[in-house]
Amino acid sequence: MPYSASTGVLLSDYLAHRATISRAPGPLILSDSRRNHAQPLSLWTWSNVVPGFALFSGAERFSTHSPAPMSD
Repeated sequence: MPYSASTGVLLSDYLAHRATISRAPGPLILSDSRRNHAQPLSLWTWSNVVPGFALFSGAERFSTHSPAPMSD
């Protein structure tokens, strides 16, 4: 999937941060919380966090299956 240069910078920054959480192979996105440190995000967490990102960004409709707001 193609992405922009700014997305590449964000991904690079996240990968550097992820390496501070865990260097073990496995899921890309890990929890940084004290309670679930270095554990993969649960489906419950993911389904609650993504809509918050969409709301914060002003995207009216957003899908976890798409990197861009959905169109009608």
